[in-house]
Amino acid sequence: MEQNPNKNPPYLRSLDALKEGVLQSGYTEKFVYGNTGYISSSDSKVYDLDQVKVISMISFQGDESADDHAELYIIETPDGTKGTFVKKQNKAS
Repeated sequence: MEQNPNKNPPYLRSLDALKEGVLQSGYTEKFVYGNTGYISSSDSKVYDLDQVKVISMISFQGDESADDHAELYIIETPDGTKGTFVKKQNKAS
């Protein structure tokens, strides 16, 4: 069964569109990854890897190069903080 690529939900068409969609769904915190775990951008609170629940991970491949790759992690913490973490990588480097 073939799927029409134009019928995908609009929030799945790009990384930025998906980030906007999850933001509107209440996943407002931005996290960065550090040596000690996930770090909340708003208050610098650190969550150990085993504390964070990954709700979904969506992978994106760049339009201009197959080597450009990003993964969006939609995550929740034990204290109810909901947000995203973006892991970007260029496989050619």
